[in-house]
Amino acid sequence: MVAATCYSLRSGCYNLRSKAVSLPSIHKLRFVDSRRVGKKPKAVKRKKDMDDITFWKFPEVEESAREFAAAALAYLNEDKDCNYELVKPGVYEGAVISGGSQFHHNFKAKRADDPSAPVETFFSQVFSHRYPSSKGLTVECCVSLGASDSLPVKRDNRGCLFCTDGVHHPIGGCKGINVGWSPDDDFDALLSEKYE
Repeated sequence: MVAATCYSLRSGCYNLRSKAVSLPSIHKLRFVDSRRVGKKPKAVKRKKDMDDITFWKFPEVEESAREFAAAALAYLNEDKDCNYELVKPGVYEGAVISGGSQFHHNFKAKRADDPSAPVETFFSQVFSHRYPSSKGLTVECCVSLGASDSLPVKRDNRGCLFCTDGVHHPIGGCKGINVGWSPDDDFDALLSEKYE
């Protein structure tokens, strides 16, 4: 039994100074997605285009999705010398890794210079640095998955270790080691390719 001075929860900080509490050992703690605790997620009936579906409930989540999409489009437009504009910020999933957080993100964009261009769905891998003095956001890759109406409704994470089935991933992979990885791949080769 250990006396704790403060225990922080999402809803606030509770003073346990006068209470004797038992603290679990750190190695027994598991971080789980609160959406998946105790049951499988409900199947959502989705229309083919999915434009009418809202994937977020909080404005901060949409703001983050817009920030990731803006960074990815800036990277894409500079790298490929093209001119895409954001249509819909889309969805993302992420994981905390050393030095920050890595996010896999789908968003919709189209060419700004061609009004008849189809809306395309993009995949981006964005790294958010942990320390404020660092670079901020680093876009590791941004690739087009094709026209939005040609993608299947079911999303495939293609063996990504970070994502559930919420984000479409590219078939051939990307610069990140966790995009398109499968147990049959040579993990050491993927690591050396990433850090060359």
